[in-house]
Amino acid sequence: MLLGSVGGPGTAWVVATASEADRHAAPTTEDGSSYEQHITLPNGTVLLRTIVVGEALYNNYYGQVANETLWFLHHHMFDTVRQPVFDSAFDHAWRGYLEVNGFFADVCAEEVEQDGQVLLQDYHLSL
Repeated sequence: MLLGSVGGPGTAWVVATASEADRHAAPTTEDGSSYEQHITLPNGTVLLRTIVVGEALYNNYYGQVANETLWFLHHHMFDTVRQPVFDSAFDHAWRGYLEVNGFFADVCAEEVEQDGQVLLQDYHLSL
């Protein structure tokens, strides 16, 4: 879906901070966890809701689970006899993945209106 084809009432784009620069640039709510702003697109306004995720948690969720495991699984690129290895390090990263998926689910539930749209990144939020 192209951003030019979305927008208007009920549209929320939910993203997570990916870097220290993102976290520094993001104005935060009173609890320091997220911010929102409105962005105008050709079809209307989109509510951009950013979830502020710390570096270690982001690395677990995105780096270790989404990119190092799920991406390869979805593209059938593992030598499945040897990889992936689901050890204690993966279990720790998986817990971070669950936590961030929960953040996204909570924000989406807060923001989406009946018949609205919520825009998310694909496999990063498989749950």
